[in-house]
Amino acid sequence: SPVPSSDAGALRTLFDEVDADGSGYIDRGELKALADLMGKKLSKKKLDKIMQQLDPNGDEQVTFEEFEAWWT
Repeated sequence: SPVPSSDAGALRTLFDEVDADGSGYIDRGELKALADLMGKKLSKKKLDKIMQQLDPNGDEQVTFEEFEAWWT
């Protein structure tokens, strides 16, 4: 992984960079952009599965807390 799980500051920076529109959460399109940036081409099925893991309440808005819990 590009960010050590112990470095919350770096993880926050990554989250903020992925949150391209500055909304305070990561949506499906931003998650796909992150995967593309990391060289991972995700199928719709795989993207759906990751969104389910990242966004347990299903609101299509991944908060920093949800992202951090998933990352670590």
